Amino acid sequence: MLRIALFLALVAGASAATYPGIATCALLTKSAYCDMVTWVAAASDTSPSTYCSCSPEVALQCTDTAKIPAKSNGCALDAGDNTCGFNDNNLDTKVFTWMTDDQKKCPNAADEAACTAIAGCIYTKPTGVTGGACQPTTDSLVATATGLGATALQLAHLKLDMHSTNTCGPLAKDEATCNANLQCAWNKNDKTCTTSLFYLVHSLDSGGCTTEAAAMAKLYDTDVATANAISTSGAAGFSSLAVVVSALVAALSLIA
Repeated sequence: MLRIALFLALVAGASAATYPGIATCALLTKSAYCDMVTWVAAASDTSPSTYCSCSPEVALQCTDTAKIPAKSNGCALDAGDNTCGFNDNNLDTKVFTWMTDDQKKCPNAADEAACTAIAGCIYTKPTGVTGGACQPTTDSLVATATGLGATALQLAHLKLDMHSTNTCGPLAKDEATCNANLQCAWNKNDKTCTTSLFYLVHSLDSGGCTTEAAAMAKLYDTDVATANAISTSGAAGFSSLAVVVSALVAALSLIA
């Protein structure tokens, strides 16, 4: 009887679902640098295509400078939402393979009303954009991923992957609403609300990529402690933001 019980326990353990997402510090850092290109565009009120005008087919068109290291990090412009993203399938949340049945109802919602009627769903509709996206909330997905044994690094990747849409997207009503949360940054040029430098740095640090987080923060004369404080409160550090943006404008003038 003991052997049978032990066998059944082993089988149950072997068949238990585990979080399948793939994330490493190297991959997450590259992804964050590509996202930083979109933030640079927001901070300078230009289109992300100004700094990330490439696609996998014409990668040599990517900008590649010390402040905007796009080409070397495999960034590509997503024409659909005009953002610069990491073009590497090795970094993958595989979210659709492990979402719960309730969470899978969100992307199938017909419109905003249908989306908001489903518990645990959030609807994003940027200003001037026809239609929007319905997705499970980040907290909901994090809870499921945690239950599947996701590591801190994997959770950091999941949160970053959802951040622009789930946290900043709903704030795209106007500039004041977006900028009230320093995890996000408003782009006057294309009227979008995107992930800020502070959250990018915080994401790396929360995943255990501390050296990489410090290096990214240093590029724009801020630090990890400031980024973490802003990202956990969403409302502090306005003076730090002014310093960072001022440094950014100076850097962009040199690039231009």
